[in-house]
Amino acid sequence: MGFAKCRILIGDSIHRLTLESCSRMSAQEAHDRAIRLGRDFMEENRDIIAGYQSITRFEFITCHEIQRTLEYSAHHRAITDYFHHSPAFRESVECFGLRYHRNNWDMLSKGKREYRLNNSSSYFIEEFAIFACLVNRRFSLTLSERASLRNLQPVALQHLAPPGGDLACRDLSRGPLRQQRE
Repeated sequence: MGFAKCRILIGDSIHRLTLESCSRMSAQEAHDRAIRLGRDFMEENRDIIAGYQSITRFEFITCHEIQRTLEYSAHHRAITDYFHHSPAFRESVECFGLRYHRNNWDMLSKGKREYRLNNSSSYFIEEFAIFACLVNRRFSLTLSERASLRNLQPVALQHLAPPGGDLACRDLSRGPLRQQRE
């Protein structure tokens, strides 16, 4: 039995951080390119998805749409504050960033290392705030093996579920998360 409806999250706006971190693009160039890549991906895959419309109704959701909401801003602020006030949480997020950037790490200057680590931390915080919004909307989430949230899950998520913490983040840490192999 399939799903009646499937929403596909397009990581357009948060991909700008990867583009900015790993290339020489300015912030604006990276943003514009990331939005364009997301739009191109949706267009290139519309026909494939249309072939399955009789089984499941598909809908694209973009990160940049979610990031324009007040709900996203509130989650982002709460997670960012927690990142700055919880050394254990900050360390788990930064550890993920170090694993992500492990190739050629020794070849980078100290400034470039800090820049990449900060971008990776920003990426996770933005991604987590987006997922918190989706949980608030009662969406079940299936994550690919490469999703940073999945890779952080046992360590970092436990830090986001403190008593009195952001309810959507606590719900997300307990999860309606499923993992899918690629």
